[in-house]
Amino acid sequence: MKFFSTLILCFFVTTVSFSQVQKLQQLSSGELISSRIIYEENHRDVFGYFLLYKIDKTSSAFYELEYVVLDKNINKITSGVFNQGVSSHLGRSGPYVSFVKKIDEMIYFGMYDYDFIGYFSDYISQHLNPRFRTINLNDFSISPEIIIKDSKVVENENVEREDLRRRNNKDNQMLYPTKNDYFVVFGGTDRGYRHLGNARAQLERFKSSERKMTVLDKNLQEVWSVDINKDKEKFEHYYFDSDQHMLIIQKVGVGRKRSSLMEAFHYDIYDIHTGKLIGTMTNTDPNYTWAHNQIYYTDDEIVFFCFLRPKKMKKFNSEKTLGYVKVVLDKATGKETKRDYLLWENLQPHLTFSNKYGMKKRYGQLIAQEFIPLNNGNIIGVFEGYKFSKNSEILDIFIMEFDPNMKVKYFNKIEKIKTKLRNAKFSGYYLKQNGYMDYYYSQPLDDDGNHVILFSNNEREGSRHARRRKPDWSLGIVTYVDGAYNYDKLQLTKEDGMVLPFKAKNGFILLSEFSESGNNELRLERINY
Repeated sequence: MKFFSTLILCFFVTTVSFSQVQKLQQLSSGELISSRIIYEENHRDVFGYFLLYKIDKTSSAFYELEYVVLDKNINKITSGVFNQGVSSHLGRSGPYVSFVKKIDEMIYFGMYDYDFIGYFSDYISQHLNPRFRTINLNDFSISPEIIIKDSKVVENENVEREDLRRRNNKDNQMLYPTKNDYFVVFGGTDRGYRHLGNARAQLERFKSSERKMTVLDKNLQEVWSVDINKDKEKFEHYYFDSDQHMLIIQKVGVGRKRSSLMEAFHYDIYDIHTGKLIGTMTNTDPNYTWAHNQIYYTDDEIVFFCFLRPKKMKKFNSEKTLGYVKVVLDKATGKETKRDYLLWENLQPHLTFSNKYGMKKRYGQLIAQEFIPLNNGNIIGVFEGYKFSKNSEILDIFIMEFDPNMKVKYFNKIEKIKTKLRNAKFSGYYLKQNGYMDYYYSQPLDDDGNHVILFSNNEREGSRHARRRKPDWSLGIVTYVDGAYNYDKLQLTKEDGMVLPFKAKNGFILLSEFSESGNNELRLERINY
């Protein structure tokens, strides 16, 4: 269900009480082409929602679009119509939203020309004519199209067809929003993307020629910049993550040292306000090779969770991982202060495996979906079972709680009816990254350290064909409140349609009801826990 419902940004709970309703038909008469959650500046809660509709395609290169901004109570704040040019490659591109960010009373939304045919990789597609606009929440005005060139703002008041040719916008820079009031841009290259050749080679050629990384403030003025790739050894540099104080940039080797983003393990850690290089995170483990899985922050620490794999294994393979490692860095110095391992064998006696790679006989394997830090220093681990075979299978959900040293303190297996993917031999990592698995994600219930965890389950009994033809979806709900776990579910399949859960402000849930009659609506409901 998760794979086919790409708009699901879910958040749910055990009991709800009715509140606000918004009729979807009243928001716009256009076709919804993209949507994003708008987060508060601290990224701890939802501010509202951004929806983009196609009203008309006025020519082969221009669209009439409408945006709608809803607040956290799904009331419409503002909406408007604008014309948008698209740099089409043989008519195969269309407008797509790359990000939406709120800072004070301004909303920034980025756009690029999405390659529908798949000629370019997803990452390269994001570099096809990147631009953005702003919406002022004081007077509800929308800016002209804005592009970044040479790390400076250029307003495109009147976009002509000639401006949309790729050779004329190849120098436009991507704008990466951080989790602070800053943006990151990379530039200084004279190389654009070629239209032929291997997509990975195109990306390496472009990224390794960048010479500068710049941080811009909310007015899009330079705060600081640093030269990159100034030495003989070149790297691809990527914005990786940030919080209110730190900026983390991933570096990927090129040429013979080329690796995938998953396998590259070199991170530069900057003070996001000053540009000071605080430290570098690399794999210093003498026994294992690391591959990134998750990152989160505390007031004083940066915490990496990484896949563990054998030292001699050059290519990442999620079916050959040995477990996970938690690596803690001090924010002030960037130095490692603690390292804890979670090998598959450490899950005994709760689970027993037939080999060191976490293979469970006549079952399959597990992959960690998320690690959730708790106020008491413990960590909730959410794992999902899967089977790597000719017809890959999605299996059960496992909820575990670990102490700060990654020792198991709580364990529970939530059985689900397995889902088979016909003629789809996918790795666990591929299933997770591409939304085939049933786990959605977790969200805080409040500011007191309580959480909710969500997943879907097709409970229809019978043959695989019957389960596909007439599924019976429910939402699995796990709440962690005051140190106790509670398990519940809620029916999602209706007689004449479906109910889809969306992420909402803390303490609430947004339900989107779709019916065959076309009476579709959003309902915001309070959580009782």
